[in-house]
Amino acid sequence: MLEILGLPLAAGAAEVAVAAGIGVRILHSGDTAQIAMRDADIAMYSAKWSGKARWKAFDPETGAQAARRIALIGDLPRGSRCYARLPAVRPAGARTERRPSTSA
Repeated sequence: MLEILGLPLAAGAAEVAVAAGIGVRILHSGDTAQIAMRDADIAMYSAKWSGKARWKAFDPETGAQAARRIALIGDLPRGSRCYARLPAVRPAGARTERRPSTSA
């Protein structure tokens, strides 16, 4: 699946390379959809943290670590949370508009 998802895609005249991180959660009797999706999501982020184009199966220890991080973030005062800024992506050859500076 990762090999197929890694094939370049045509986007107009350009080709776009993509990579996927996949999280796997094996269901057990009594599992709810909410638990299965949460655990698969944790596994997916674990795969992404390991590098591009990887898959990971859910590991209960990784799930416990994620739960501890979520609890710590929830305990922070609202104004002190820090979020990473994602870089903006501009296609090659795209024009950039310059805005007039508002600083003196």
